[in-house]
Amino acid sequence: MKRYVTPFVCYAFAVALWLLSIYCENRSLALADLKTLTGDDVEGAIRWSNYGFTAFTVSCFVTAIGSWLMPWFKSWERVAFTVSVTLGYTLLAWFVTILLI
Repeated sequence: MKRYVTPFVCYAFAVALWLLSIYCENRSLALADLKTLTGDDVEGAIRWSNYGFTAFTVSCFVTAIGSWLMPWFKSWERVAFTVSVTLGYTLLAWFVTILLI
C-alpha cells in the first residue's frame, strides 16, 4: 500500500498547483481588466500571469512524476499516460481560460 502513497501525493499536489494556477490567472485577468491601467497594474498582471503559468507547468511535471512512480505501469504506458494527462491539462486550462474571458 505504501507504494501507492507517493503517486497519490504527487497527484494531489498537481491538482493543488493547477487550482493555484487558475487563481493566479484570474487575478491577472482582474488586474488587466481595469478601465484605467497604470504601469503597476500592467506589471502586476504580468507577474500574476507568470505565477499562474509556472504553477501550471509544475503541476504537469508533478503529474508526470506521479505517473512514473505508479508501480503497475510499463514504460510505454507511462509515456502514453503522461502525454494524455498533459494534453488533458492543457485542454482543460484552455477551456477554463476561454470561459473566464
